[in-house]
Amino acid sequence: MGTAIAVMATLAASQGATAASARTLLGPDPSACVANVTKPAALVRITGLKDRAGQVRVQLYPNDPDKFLESGEWIQRVDVPVTASGDMDICVKLPYVGEMAMVVMHDREKNGKLDPFEDGAGLPGNPKMKLAKPKYKVAAFNAKAGVTPMTIVMNYHRGLFGFGPVKDK
Repeated sequence: MGTAIAVMATLAASQGATAASARTLLGPDPSACVANVTKPAALVRITGLKDRAGQVRVQLYPNDPDKFLESGEWIQRVDVPVTASGDMDICVKLPYVGEMAMVVMHDREKNGKLDPFEDGAGLPGNPKMKLAKPKYKVAAFNAKAGVTPMTIVMNYHRGLFGFGPVKDK
């Protein structure tokens, strides 16, 4: 989606942050996640990146389990280059209020394809993940009017069959 736009924004306490906190918001339309907006948007904080290579992709799917993770069935996609350090705060305009599913991918090779042995993945609510395709219900969240904040911890291949967050050193 081109180069991500970054702006400084102050979020209201009612939207999941203290009124004094300022974050650099990434994405094509960061103004969708500022205080007092009424249209639905998700403020997705990405934590636990394995390294600073590639890009992060946030992809939304409609409230239809049959379309979840099917090729071409996504309803919104935001690609953002990985930042040099820290957590990433990505603003995603949502197409509607209500239930939908989200998948976040750390595309380390920046090729648009998930390689479960190289890339990272995360879901809303941070469920325990496996090296298998997740079900719609574990990736689903309920979007509200205004900003829906969430934090997603990235998971990576570990060991023979493991898939989980990067362990602290």
